This record gives sequence, structure tokens and C-alpha cells, in this order.
Amino acid sequence: MRRARTGADVIRHSGVTKSLFTLRFREAMGHSVRAEIEQVRLARVLTLLAETDTPLGVVADMCGFGSEVELRQIFRKRVRTSMKEWRALHR
Repeated sequence: MRRARTGADVIRHSGVTKSLFTLRFREAMGHSVRAEIEQVRLARVLTLLAETDTPLGVVADMCGFGSEVELRQIFRKRVRTSMKEWRALHR
């Protein structure tokens, strides 16, 4: 079975309508499916940055981001520092 990579993938596998899934998910979690996926992906990014020397472009791909540029933008917005700076502080 293929792993879900997007909110649409998760919803498709749930067996309920998009609107019902979205409503129930937000009620249960307090945020959107997209925010949850981004949070899980970023947690994996943080682990890889702290524990490996994997190049940033490879980290982006491994964690489901469309590109290194996309990951850099989201990382800076959410973590408030660059990946390079974060990695140096957490090694």
C-alpha cells in the first residue's frame, strides 16, 4: 500500500466525504490536515538535521517537500531560523 503524502490521500482513504473528514479532524486536533502533515514532516526534518549530514535537498525529498526551496521557506517561517543554523546548534 502506498503511503499517504497529502491531505487528499488521507481523506481518500478515510471513506468519508472531504467536508466531514475536515470538520472531524479539526474538531479532534484543533488544526487542519495540512497543518498536521506539515508538522509531522518538519519533525522528521529536525531529526534528520540533528542526527545526519544528509544534504538539505535530500532531506526535503525524504520528508515529502516539493523542493529544498519550499522546505527552506516553511522551515524559516515555523522554526524562525535557517536549517543550517539549526543543524549547527543541535549537533
